[in-house]
Amino acid sequence: MRALALAMIASGLAACASTGAPSEGVASLDALRSLQASCEARGMTMQLKSQGDPQRIDAYACVRK
Repeated sequence: MRALALAMIASGLAACASTGAPSEGVASLDALRSLQASCEARGMTMQLKSQGDPQRIDAYACVRK
């Protein structure tokens, strides 16, 4: 029973590790939060570029408030 529990915990941790890897160019929640924090630190706000794909992180830019 204990071995089964350990196996389940190990597989759960492996799943978390694989999903936590950064995806190239994808506007994940973490990437958007990071960009927003970076913009705010410079006194700006994050905005989607015109004709930008909201699923791509490079479609967002920091703009003056």
